[in-house]
Amino acid sequence: MSSYATPGSGTLARDARKGIFWLLTNLVLTACMTSLVKLNSESFPAIQIVFVRAVTGLILTLPLIWRARHQVIHVRHPKLNLARVLTGGCGLSLNFVALSMLPLVTVQAINFTSPLLVMALAMLFLNEKVSGIRWTGALIAFGGIMVLVGPEALTANPGVLAGFAAVLFASSSTIQTRMLQDENTLTMLTFYTVGLVVFTGIPAFFVWQPVALNQWPLLLAVGLFAQCGQFTWLRAYQSTDASILAPFSYLSVLLAAVAGFIFFQEVPGLRVYISITIILTALQGTAWLEARRRARLRGRN
Repeated sequence: MSSYATPGSGTLARDARKGIFWLLTNLVLTACMTSLVKLNSESFPAIQIVFVRAVTGLILTLPLIWRARHQVIHVRHPKLNLARVLTGGCGLSLNFVALSMLPLVTVQAINFTSPLLVMALAMLFLNEKVSGIRWTGALIAFGGIMVLVGPEALTANPGVLAGFAAVLFASSSTIQTRMLQDENTLTMLTFYTVGLVVFTGIPAFFVWQPVALNQWPLLLAVGLFAQCGQFTWLRAYQSTDASILAPFSYLSVLLAAVAGFIFFQEVPGLRVYISITIILTALQGTAWLEARRRARLRGRN
């Protein structure tokens, strides 16, 4: 009896299913978190929500930090870590501002431009080579972005500006993370978590709005969902290859649309869906063509 299964195929399939499960869980948690941010933004300024989220994250990670306390105090690159805190904090705060002003699905579509900015910044600061395929994909995706914002959006809605600024800062933070490859992971986590509390705590103090007892659960839930989301994201990408997970990550648009409709009665226009289709086609098409190009190069060698 012949069999086409390889000895490790069963393990690979199980790992793939596990990774997809964790990623889908992450997408649901993220949709819940962004919905809570939008809901809380009706009563509290964005920076206050970010601060509470940062404090919640710090409390939840304290046991881990305490166990590794002798490692985390040794910081090799304090200036670069500080820059990562500043860019990450600005990105998170502006993303929350965008969520308070735009439909959830629009913010999610804007967030999909992050790989394009990371690509450009990596070329500038990390001297990474960018192929013609990736540049073509970037230009097509940029066309999708223009469809999304429209000719009047930049002047008509500051939420769009906040969304794109958030992506720029978040992409910069990603580049800084790559530059910290020789830094201890727990050191980076501790520096960022504590730094985010300090960075957001100062402005939050000046705009703080009183929180009623019945409002605290929803406010604290933002941090809880965010931390659980980070955990499930890490588990997903530890379990299986990013190439397998990438197509499933695009379901975040669908979840954002569903959450926006259920909780905020948001009905995106046709332009939003056309834009999302263009952006996702460009991203996935670029990834597929790049994989084929690398396979051909390996075949020649």
